[in-house]
Amino acid sequence: MKLLKACYLDLDPHSVYLDKDKYKDLSQGTAGEFGGLGIEVGMKDGFVEVITPIEDTPAYNAGLKSGDLIIKLDDTLVKGLTLNDAVKLMRGKPGTSIDIRVLREDVVDPIDIKITRAQIKTKSVKAKLIEPDYAYLRVTQFQDRTGEDLAKAIKKLRKENKHAFNGIILDMRNNPGGLLTQAVSVSAAFLGDDELVVYTEGRAPDSKMRLTTAPENYIRPGGDFEKNNYIKSLPKDIKDVPMVVIINNGSASAAEIVTGALKDHKRATILGTRSFGKGSVQSILPMMNGSAIKLTTARYFTPNGTSIQG
Repeated sequence: MKLLKACYLDLDPHSVYLDKDKYKDLSQGTAGEFGGLGIEVGMKDGFVEVITPIEDTPAYNAGLKSGDLIIKLDDTLVKGLTLNDAVKLMRGKPGTSIDIRVLREDVVDPIDIKITRAQIKTKSVKAKLIEPDYAYLRVTQFQDRTGEDLAKAIKKLRKENKHAFNGIILDMRNNPGGLLTQAVSVSAAFLGDDELVVYTEGRAPDSKMRLTTAPENYIRPGGDFEKNNYIKSLPKDIKDVPMVVIINNGSASAAEIVTGALKDHKRATILGTRSFGKGSVQSILPMMNGSAIKLTTARYFTPNGTSIQG
């Protein structure tokens, strides 16, 4: 009699089972009903890793840092929890607080931090002239209107400066990412027509995708691409102004897509530290019992073929 050996495969931290309640929350977008801390998180070594604290949120103001490992939430040890279970514990009514214990690199003892939950509302684009002829553009995350807000900010600063810039700084430090379409939109502001921004490769045929700076890749469906193309109305000289992009280990996902596109097209000089490395695509697979599986199905690649993942 032959004995069959069981084979177990470890999935990446972004592939998880969603029970009925978790799948309902995801599909109906109920996050706005909750108070939060303002952090993007992942899993590492069984703990919750802070990818980045979002600027101007309770977590940011309390001093959480990219790379912190959350080991305890109030009285609950994180080891053994799924990422979704940990996120659920961090949610709560605005005004309530949670005690978080973290491990931080180069700090011997665990750090205890109390954070008060709040409704998370962030401004994704901030802009100013740091001195005549030099524009500073800060993108904190990629929301529904980030590309449009960036275009408005550029036009406002350009009008204020009265002539072409001598340089542009695009600051995406601690930007955890967000909407892919908005990453394409921000890239399109500084690249030429129909330039490749990002492509995906996966096992399934429908997981292969190439996104260029063409307006259909960032204008909302159903709109008039020519009329609503806010990138096309930017001053022509924006495409040629010398640029520096600043990133750090809290720059992830969509921020890395923009950085990779501008770097590979030799459009900008990249300054800072190694970015986070979140470059995988997740698909939601509904189950017959009302639950679902969120499964990594593809990876993002920069125009020159560099995998963003890891």
